Amino acid sequence: MNFLNFETQKLFIPNPVLSNTLIFVALVCIAGITFVRQKSIFLDRVQTDQLKGIAILFVVTGHLWSHVSFDRNVLNFAGYAVALFLLLSGYGLTRSWQRKPLTASEFARRRIGRVMVPYWITTICILSLDYWLLDKQYSFVEICLTFCGLNFKHSLRYLDYARWYITLILIFYCVFFLANRLLRPLAALLSLFLFSFSLFIFRRMNIFPFGGLFHFVAFPLGCLIGYLYTPDNVAFINRKLPLTILLSVTFLGALLCNKIITGLNGSGAVVKLLRLFFSNAQPILFCVLLITVFGLLGTFKICSRFFLFCGIVSYEIYLLHGPLLIKYNPVFPYFSSDSIVVGYLVFLLFILALSYLFKLFHEYFYRQITVFVRRR
Repeated sequence: MNFLNFETQKLFIPNPVLSNTLIFVALVCIAGITFVRQKSIFLDRVQTDQLKGIAILFVVTGHLWSHVSFDRNVLNFAGYAVALFLLLSGYGLTRSWQRKPLTASEFARRRIGRVMVPYWITTICILSLDYWLLDKQYSFVEICLTFCGLNFKHSLRYLDYARWYITLILIFYCVFFLANRLLRPLAALLSLFLFSFSLFIFRRMNIFPFGGLFHFVAFPLGCLIGYLYTPDNVAFINRKLPLTILLSVTFLGALLCNKIITGLNGSGAVVKLLRLFFSNAQPILFCVLLITVFGLLGTFKICSRFFLFCGIVSYEIYLLHGPLLIKYNPVFPYFSSDSIVVGYLVFLLFILALSYLFKLFHEYFYRQITVFVRRR
């Protein structure tokens, strides 16, 4: 197998800013070509799938520059996109819980089927490829921990650099279930926010190893949006004027945050607090901005099938793209660094096709196991 490993030796890409811009332009053009007329309402399945689609494209593109390229000084939205995934996860879980609260076994079964089964399959594949291609081996304890989704050990980050998200989302799933089973909805929501701030404190104390404040806050913020999602509120927001106003406010707010962050000088406590607040407010505003953009497109009955497809297979892409992009890239050996834009688009096409096939496989695999268990 002809492949490239970018863990130790990075790829020198000439004109990285131009290349990054051309990649974004190409993705926007593909999205534009695939626009169709389709009715949707604010944050329904059509819109959330499109949001997941653009988020995963930001993640994959961002990891190109943070893990493959020698030059990292380009516009990178990967961290912001992970916050958007967390927000949408909190929102979707809250909306589902409002329709039908689940027992512990039902909740666990759904998380296993949708999250853990594909995660376990990719874990087996990555461990095998690391052994065969890179001569890497992991201890029994490390293998057990990663199979449980507990990717806290530093060595496990080299298994897949994006696995920390799986650990974080599993933690929030557990806290969400316990809070909503034991407390009233509003109290459960407040407890999620308190938990997220506790995680941030542990992060600052180097007890919790990954994530930023905006990542921790994104999940309960999504729960808050789900909590406020009522027919009256949707009828009010799902119109052109309110969405245009919200779009303008969030856009100006994000610009203002950037202006304030660059203008803050000094090392005093107040300056540090202000920098902390505005640097974490900017990603949240970015997420709200994207939600508003797709909400506004929905009022015009505009839907991108490209973003929609990427969103449907976004979890599979998230699980597969890291190792194949960074550790054993099968596409880049056939492209020079001067043609990285074309090479990246070919890689993206490859990972989209592979993710779709993987989705079909693990869903079929899980259905067969479920039928077998029920028959027993």
